[in-house]
Amino acid sequence: MTGAQTAPAAPALPASPLHDPAFTALLPHSASLRSDLAQIQADGLAVEWGRAGGGTYYDRANARIVLDERSQGDGAAIARSVSHEMGHHRFTETPDYSSRQSYVEHQLRNEGAATLANASVRQEIIDSGGPDIRVSGAGQANYIRIAGDHLAGNITRDQAIGQIGAVFGSERPSVAAHGTYVDYYGNHYDTALVPWLRATKQLPEPAEPSLTPAVAAADRPMFEHLRGQLPSATGHEQLLDLSVRARELGLAPDNSQVLQQGERVWVASTQTPGIRVMADLQAPAPSVEQSLQRSQAIEQTATQDLPEPRRAMMP
Repeated sequence: MTGAQTAPAAPALPASPLHDPAFTALLPHSASLRSDLAQIQADGLAVEWGRAGGGTYYDRANARIVLDERSQGDGAAIARSVSHEMGHHRFTETPDYSSRQSYVEHQLRNEGAATLANASVRQEIIDSGGPDIRVSGAGQANYIRIAGDHLAGNITRDQAIGQIGAVFGSERPSVAAHGTYVDYYGNHYDTALVPWLRATKQLPEPAEPSLTPAVAAADRPMFEHLRGQLPSATGHEQLLDLSVRARELGLAPDNSQVLQQGERVWVASTQTPGIRVMADLQAPAPSVEQSLQRSQAIEQTATQDLPEPRRAMMP
């Protein structure tokens, strides 16, 4: 009588994701990825497997990169994660805790730098005849386009980071039930950082309410998107006016591009030719109150256009 057969044991994990044969096969295709490995060794970073479902992340405090063990044998996933997390490692801009908005902008630039690193390695591998390792995030198509503009020399690295960060801000994180990354990082600032900043006397006195610029929640993604791309001297009124008029045409960070020629700026659809709004940065913009009224009118129109809810049929 034959005994019951036991299931074959699962293959052992390579000691490190960097030793996974599926990953090492991609190294000849990307000089940047090989440079990442050299920097990992030089900086004494550990690259470790994490638990299944635990996600992939960069742990700066403990000098390590952790990859979900489910990516074992998936060279593209490992290359995508390593390049992204090394982008975080190389991002050394000092966090600005002076305000919620400054902190959020810093975090989005951090994500922009990591995503740009991922997209650049992807392009190198493709150009060398390797597979498409893809780019992390729902805004992949926009990230690839922006990285392409940078690699072609059309925009600087700093501009690319700002543009990618602005798009990233409109994505929805898997770790939060509601809201975008702008909301996620903003909530972290409010709930975790503000108490610490107050306790350590680092939080400045709050601004007068009348001096705090207002932006409707629906206009915030485009407003932050424009802030990341237009000159820092661009006024709040100009940014808000352009954001509201862009939203009125259905334009958002993930379906539009920002073009500038001299003092003229356009927000143009990347999906429908001819759909665009223009602003002259030298011309006076409507007041904040006027733009907020226009934004409110858009909301009211959208609400009126919603279909009436169906009523239950009586038997």
